[in-house]
Amino acid sequence: NQEKLAQKLRYNKPDDLLAALGRGDITPRRVSLAITPEAPAPRKIPAGQQPTHAPRILIEGVNNLTYKLALCCRPQPTDAIVAYVTRDRGITIHRRVCPFMQRVPEEREDRLLDARWSA
Repeated sequence: NQEKLAQKLRYNKPDDLLAALGRGDITPRRVSLAITPEAPAPRKIPAGQQPTHAPRILIEGVNNLTYKLALCCRPQPTDAIVAYVTRDRGITIHRRVCPFMQRVPEEREDRLLDARWSA
């Protein structure tokens, strides 16, 4: 719903959002993060069936760098994710719908990298 999207991004109406997008006041990446659907809650795996290795994450344009999972949103393998390059803590993986990701200032959006769980 365009009305809900505009409100989520703090615009009064969809036309205001589209105008801001056209002027460059908001980036397409910010809109993309806002419309990524919420993934269903991950199901709990019984203790005896826990995987023996953690799933790997593939990050756009980056090979063999360490990363950590964000504690604020605790991404799970069923979640759509995004990588955020911090100044002093390396790369942190967030859920695309994480409230922190929605508040990243536009001047820091160059720190966002596409990421996905490996198959």
